[in-house]
Amino acid sequence: MLTAVFWKKAWVWLKNYWYFPVIAILALALFLSGKGRNNKLFDLMEGQREKYKQEIETINKANAEKDKKKAEAIKANKEKIREIEEQFDIKVDQLERHKEIELEETIKKYENNPDELARKIAEILEANLVER
Repeated sequence: MLTAVFWKKAWVWLKNYWYFPVIAILALALFLSGKGRNNKLFDLMEGQREKYKQEIETINKANAEKDKKKAEAIKANKEKIREIEEQFDIKVDQLERHKEIELEETIKKYENNPDELARKIAEILEANLVER
């Protein structure tokens, strides 16, 4: 019974950590076949590590470039919004000045007719005229 439990535990360990025995067998085989091949295994592992570093560096560069473009786009959008706000303020000022001139002309034109003057001023100001 003890051996059955041992083999079950060994099988579970082997399923989860299969790479340890594989590496041990490869290392033993390379060691027995000669020292030159043993260095090849370490060279292969070193090559994989370098490849990993290069891929991480590439990912970091791509992410930095994406962040830079995002920051530039945000800056450009803020600048455009500021320009639009400035243009809008200028146009509002011009519109108010236009209404002011129109009010002055209307007051001069209808100074003798207060009811018509009130109606015209309400139209210019886009307000509702309240009748008494």
